[in-house]
Amino acid sequence: MDAWHDVFVVLGTTAAALEGLVFVAVSVGVTLKQPRKGLAEFTGQTVINFTLALVACVVALSPVGLKIIGAVLLAPGILGLGSGVWFWWQMHLIEGYEPVKTDWLFYGLLPVIDYALLILAAVSLIFIAGSAIDMLVAVLVILVVLCIRNSYDLTIWASMQ
Repeated sequence: MDAWHDVFVVLGTTAAALEGLVFVAVSVGVTLKQPRKGLAEFTGQTVINFTLALVACVVALSPVGLKIIGAVLLAPGILGLGSGVWFWWQMHLIEGYEPVKTDWLFYGLLPVIDYALLILAAVSLIFIAGSAIDMLVAVLVILVVLCIRNSYDLTIWASMQ
């Protein structure tokens, strides 16, 4: 786990910093013009994803055994999976918003798959231990990259009014 320490620090710091920037961007956008339909829902899901990525990185940096880290990582995995499935289902119910394929993919399907892989990595840490760390790193990198992409998308989308 020591070999990945710096990666977890960078991912966690990135998630925390960009989560703060999402709040700033939304605050500025909301005060300058009338918010777009669905902005709160999409922003909320992006913030949830950033938060769970940050929590997973903090847990991975904990000075405990891999089995305990795996057991604790089940929580953000299950929360993220549940949140992702719920949001994917609710996307078509947002009043005044017509979902597009890229939204279904990047806000719905890919985070759900990534959280399922986070659960798999957590279970693997419990039972297989060391070999699952690479998978955990890959899952967290993908989640943070998805969050960055979705934050960019939200910023562009919110400013196009």
